[in-house]
Amino acid sequence: MVNVASTACRRHRRRLALAMMTLVGLGQACAGDAVGPLDIDLTQSSISVEPGPYIAGDSYSARILLRRPTGEPFTGSVRLVAWLVGGSSVVDFYRVDGSSGLLLFEPQFVGDGSRLRVRVAGVGEMTSSQEIAVVAGRAHTFCTLTRGATQHVTLGATTTFTVIAADRWCNRTRTGGDVITLSLSPTTYAGGTLGHGTFGATVDRGDGTYTVTFTGTQVGSMYIETTLNGERTRGTTPGITVDPP
Repeated sequence: MVNVASTACRRHRRRLALAMMTLVGLGQACAGDAVGPLDIDLTQSSISVEPGPYIAGDSYSARILLRRPTGEPFTGSVRLVAWLVGGSSVVDFYRVDGSSGLLLFEPQFVGDGSRLRVRVAGVGEMTSSQEIAVVAGRAHTFCTLTRGATQHVTLGATTTFTVIAADRWCNRTRTGGDVITLSLSPTTYAGGTLGHGTFGATVDRGDGTYTVTFTGTQVGSMYIETTLNGERTRGTTPGITVDPP
């Protein structure tokens, strides 16, 4: 049986680079403390992961069970490095719950056929038998982009803007359902004349992209602002210039 680390130990763990983790045993060791030779048999140890698919940015757990050559559970202190190999290469591991042997983590990037790999310091590596599929998370204002088909449109003519939704790790979302709104900024380019135009209804294409038509109604230049589910996106603001006929 292993005990939960103290608050100071947990803070120390979070500062370790590349999600260096320690399972704390019966002693008062803190995360990262050195121990003697480890009596661990990885051929009898195991990693169990939850069934997927996993959503990027959400929290999941893996159960790490280390055993001695005798088959008994290992109850010492050991440093772990954990990551995904295969289709999704990066995972943010942020906590080990020593009382239950659970490794809590957040997958970041999408991909199929990944496996969880754990390196046990001073012993070797082991890999989960289950494959993990990671899919994009919910659309986020940080990475959602708006692109114009052109930077110029003739007065009275129409052009199209495309909004590409992405989660907070910038994975493209592949489903629709978000509320996208485009509007004109009250500012124009430096030294330019403020133009005007009107937007058509947003078309949800069902694949994480949205299109909106724009018709120029007044000669001049302007910036386009985008909101995602009521919040303004933080990507590059596109511009459009309405030219005389």
